[in-house]
Amino acid sequence: MIENGQILVVDNHHGYLHAVAETLREEGYTVFTAENEQQAEAILERNNINLAVIDLRLADNNSEADESGLALADRMDPHIAKFIYTAYYDARKFRNRPENTWYLDKTQDPETLIGEVNRVFQDVLINPLEIEETAGVSLEQFLLQVEDFQDLPDEQLHLLIPEFKELLSKLFQRATKIRVSFLQPGRSGAGVMLACPFYNEVEGTEVVVKFGLRQQIMHEVSLYRRYAEPFVRVKSTQLIGSVRRTRHLAGALFLFVGMADAHTHDFATAYRSGMLNSLTIPVVIENLFFDSCKLWYSAKRPWDLQKDIDTLAESYQKQLGLDQREGWRKVQNGLAGLLGHWQGFVFEREAAGALTFRRPLNGPSQTLVDPVWFVENHADQLPEPHFWAITHGDLNSRNVFIDHKNTVWLIDFSRTGWGPALRDAAELEAAVKFELIGVSDLGQRLLFEDVLTQATTFDDPLELPSQLAEAPPFLHARDAVRAIRYAAGKIAETEDMSHYNTGLLFYALKVMPWQKHALDGVDYAVRQRHALYAAARLCEKILA
Repeated sequence: MIENGQILVVDNHHGYLHAVAETLREEGYTVFTAENEQQAEAILERNNINLAVIDLRLADNNSEADESGLALADRMDPHIAKFIYTAYYDARKFRNRPENTWYLDKTQDPETLIGEVNRVFQDVLINPLEIEETAGVSLEQFLLQVEDFQDLPDEQLHLLIPEFKELLSKLFQRATKIRVSFLQPGRSGAGVMLACPFYNEVEGTEVVVKFGLRQQIMHEVSLYRRYAEPFVRVKSTQLIGSVRRTRHLAGALFLFVGMADAHTHDFATAYRSGMLNSLTIPVVIENLFFDSCKLWYSAKRPWDLQKDIDTLAESYQKQLGLDQREGWRKVQNGLAGLLGHWQGFVFEREAAGALTFRRPLNGPSQTLVDPVWFVENHADQLPEPHFWAITHGDLNSRNVFIDHKNTVWLIDFSRTGWGPALRDAAELEAAVKFELIGVSDLGQRLLFEDVLTQATTFDDPLELPSQLAEAPPFLHARDAVRAIRYAAGKIAETEDMSHYNTGLLFYALKVMPWQKHALDGVDYAVRQRHALYAAARLCEKILA
């Protein structure tokens, strides 16, 4: 936004002229006045005018043929925005006008004028913004984070760059420069970046920029305002300013209030780097669920007292897009694609509702429940949770941020709202074991899964078998899962894990067809088979 904007008001009616000028001065603008074209042109020669408000009939108020205001506008610098201010609107006179020239009804109240002028300064008259790209990033790469742009031809994507720059300029209206750096996007389909603004070389506070298609960002911000903003605490994620929009895009800025230093790390980065260890993981998980999300869980409600709410299965299906035919078909096809031999492991269909599983080296066969069949035929057997609460709804490892003091912030509120109280905990556990564990040996991963599914209480110590007891990736994952489950038990106020296992089941089903590489770099084929095995074992656990 151009600060201390300069406005020229031109009107041959002395009373209107000074009334409009005074109204705009009260808004903080610098205002020049002229009663005719000659005075206006003299002011334009001496001053850097940003916006002109011009009466249509400057020569003769009583003449319908008088278009002297339009003639003056046409002679002005085309970069100056113009309002043609008149009580005698004629659509024919406003055809084919430049895009920065608008009609304004002179008979409306002053608040309308103020609103329109403020809009122009906020959305149209924007100072050029220098955008510094850190190593390895580009605006094209940021746009490719937006799911709807990922299949665009290069030439079409390139055409969006000027609009993206316009959006960033609107978001950082007071800044002279921003330095942008990579931030791993979540799964909402929108893009995200870190941006540090500069104000005439003075470095400002780094913020998170969320951007994407207009409807997408407006929806997420509406959920933030409804479910997150009323529960903002001393150290919380706060929306800064307003949503800004261009023709196709919208964006919003989020600030991590109370951040201990200039930089944070997402959970995945902190986990892989060793920043999260056996000592810090319990602290971070405690801060996540009982500080950052404290007020959400404090307002939890007994599930059986709620009216007209979804069943547990329906709630997870809606959250994960599995209630739609296409979403569930991906799960069905994902299972079908995993049947057969793979590096010595075998999944085969034994009968309706049953799978046969064998490990390498002619290991004994094991009968597993077909998890897809189970959900399709026995969803009514799934338990109901104890509590209903506001949850983040997409608590994967890329939407949780941590500073060096183990303070936690959240981003990406596109799925935030009421749901099963343990769904965030279950999703974070799924992220640890499917995406972050960093082990490509499927046999070891399945041994670890056996430890997890055999647990009967939230505070089970999760003792590892001898094959894994000295393996750092599994010790690390065990510490994380143990901390998450301890938090889940406190939220659930019970040791009954059945409803928690239901959440783990649906997250495993969602991962099963997912053919993107995980954050730990392990081939998706390993993760998919791990997810199938986990889902089958969880069905067995739920049925027990």
